[in-house]
Amino acid sequence: MLRRVLNFDGKLYTIEERILRDYPTRSTNAEIDDHLSLMNDLNKVAHLMLDTIIPELQRSLWNLDAFDIIILLKDMFQKPVKRERFKVMKSLLGCRLQKE
Repeated sequence: MLRRVLNFDGKLYTIEERILRDYPTRSTNAEIDDHLSLMNDLNKVAHLMLDTIIPELQRSLWNLDAFDIIILLKDMFQKPVKRERFKVMKSLLGCRLQKE
Protein backbone atom coordinates (compact mmCIF):
# COMPACT_ATOMS: atom_id res chain seq x y z
CA MET A 1 0.00 0.00 0.00
CA LEU A 2 2.80 2.43 0.90
CA ARG A 3 4.53 1.80 -2.42
CA ARG A 4 1.33 2.67 -4.32
CA VAL A 5 0.85 5.92 -2.42
CA LEU A 6 4.48 6.95 -2.86
CA ASN A 7 4.45 6.00 -6.54
CA PHE A 8 1.30 8.07 -7.09
CA ASP A 9 2.85 11.02 -5.28
CA GLY A 10 6.18 10.69 -7.15
CA LYS A 11 8.18 9.92 -4.01
CA LEU A 12 8.86 6.21 -4.45
CA TYR A 13 12.57 6.94 -4.84
CA THR A 14 12.74 7.81 -1.12
CA ILE A 15 12.41 4.15 -0.10
CA GLU A 16 14.23 2.58 -3.05
CA GLU A 17 17.60 4.31 -2.84
CA ARG A 18 19.71 5.94 -0.17
CA ILE A 19 19.93 9.70 -0.47
CA LEU A 20 22.84 11.41 1.23
CA ARG A 21 21.85 14.10 3.71
CA ASP A 22 24.91 16.27 3.03
CA TYR A 23 25.55 18.04 -0.21
CA PRO A 24 28.97 19.02 -1.57
CA THR A 25 30.37 22.28 -0.23
CA ARG A 26 30.81 23.78 -3.70
CA SER A 27 27.23 23.35 -4.85
CA THR A 28 25.30 25.86 -6.88
CA ASN A 29 22.13 27.40 -5.52
CA ALA A 30 20.06 25.20 -7.85
CA GLU A 31 21.80 22.06 -6.58
CA ILE A 32 21.23 23.13 -2.98
CA ASP A 33 17.55 23.81 -3.71
CA ASP A 34 17.19 20.39 -5.36
CA HIS A 35 18.86 18.74 -2.41
CA LEU A 36 16.64 20.57 0.09
CA SER A 37 13.60 19.43 -1.91
CA LEU A 38 14.83 15.81 -1.69
CA MET A 39 15.37 16.19 2.07
CA ASN A 40 11.86 17.58 2.41
CA ASP A 41 10.46 14.54 0.56
CA LEU A 42 12.50 12.21 2.77
CA ASN A 43 11.15 13.83 5.91
CA LYS A 44 7.55 13.70 4.69
CA VAL A 45 7.78 10.01 3.80
CA ALA A 46 9.54 9.12 7.07
CA HIS A 47 6.84 10.92 9.06
CA LEU A 48 4.12 9.18 7.06
CA MET A 49 5.71 5.81 7.81
CA LEU A 50 6.19 6.59 11.50
CA ASP A 51 2.57 7.75 11.84
CA THR A 52 1.32 4.37 10.64
CA ILE A 53 3.29 2.08 12.97
CA ILE A 54 2.92 1.20 16.63
CA PRO A 55 4.36 3.61 19.23
CA GLU A 56 7.07 1.19 20.38
CA LEU A 57 8.53 1.07 16.87
CA GLN A 58 8.05 4.81 16.44
CA ARG A 59 10.29 5.49 19.43
CA SER A 60 13.08 3.32 18.08
CA LEU A 61 12.87 4.58 14.48
CA TRP A 62 12.12 8.29 14.91
CA ASN A 63 15.62 9.49 13.97
CA LEU A 64 15.96 7.44 10.75
CA ASP A 65 15.05 8.42 7.21
CA ALA A 66 12.56 6.54 5.03
CA PHE A 67 15.09 4.27 3.32
CA ASP A 68 16.66 3.17 6.63
CA ILE A 69 13.22 2.55 8.16
CA ILE A 70 12.29 0.26 5.25
CA ILE A 71 15.57 -1.66 5.52
CA LEU A 72 15.19 -2.11 9.26
CA LEU A 73 11.54 -3.20 9.04
CA LYS A 74 12.39 -5.70 6.29
CA ASP A 75 15.14 -7.17 8.46
CA MET A 76 12.80 -7.37 11.44
CA PHE A 77 9.85 -9.00 9.72
CA GLN A 78 11.00 -10.84 6.59
CA LYS A 79 13.31 -13.31 8.34
CA PRO A 80 10.60 -14.72 10.66
CA VAL A 81 8.18 -14.95 7.73
CA LYS A 82 10.71 -16.91 5.66
CA ARG A 83 11.28 -19.33 8.54
CA GLU A 84 7.55 -19.75 9.06
CA ARG A 85 7.00 -20.34 5.33
CA PHE A 86 9.75 -22.98 5.37
CA LYS A 87 8.12 -24.76 8.33
CA VAL A 88 4.72 -24.77 6.62
CA MET A 89 6.14 -26.12 3.37
CA LYS A 90 8.09 -28.78 5.26
CA SER A 91 4.98 -29.94 7.12
CA LEU A 92 2.90 -29.92 3.90
CA LEU A 93 5.48 -32.06 2.13
CA GLY A 94 5.63 -34.35 5.17
CA CYS A 95 1.85 -34.85 5.07
CA ARG A 96 1.95 -35.45 1.34
CA LEU A 97 4.66 -38.10 1.70
CA GLN A 98 2.71 -39.86 4.48
CA LYS A 99 -0.37 -40.17 2.27
CA GLU A 100 1.62 -41.79 -0.51
